[in-house]
Amino acid sequence: MGRPTKATEARVEVYLNALRLGVSREAAAAYAEINRTTALRWMGTKPGFRAQVEKAEADAQVRLVGQIAQAASKDWRAASDLLGLIERRAERAAARQVRASADVPAAPAPHPLDGLSPLEQAQREAAWAATLGAEAAARVAAASPGGPA
Repeated sequence: MGRPTKATEARVEVYLNALRLGVSREAAAAYAEINRTTALRWMGTKPGFRAQVEKAEADAQVRLVGQIAQAASKDWRAASDLLGLIERRAERAAARQVRASADVPAAPAPHPLDGLSPLEQAQREAAWAATLGAEAAARVAAASPGGPA
């Protein structure tokens, strides 16, 4: 029998509540007393968990934007601080997206000969055959007794 899961309802709710406050996924994981990679694994294996995480992050974003709008009317420095927080969160999210897309192998570039017509392909093949035939004949002549010295 394996180790019991840490994915209890209470622990998941602690993680999601931390995200709703606007902290990073890493900070939310630490607050919920789980490893960051555990939360990532849950996103891939627990049905609906990814959607819950994305909803909690969206809730935090909307709340923070509302706070910026309110603060901007009273003090530009408060608005600037909250805007900086949102920008940093967006940068981290973009970096995660780049890391995720880096795991997907790029499609190979097309071969330069792929776009040739059948006639062009036949012409190239004939040219290569003539070149290779001449080189092969020269090698045979050089290797045979009494050939060119």
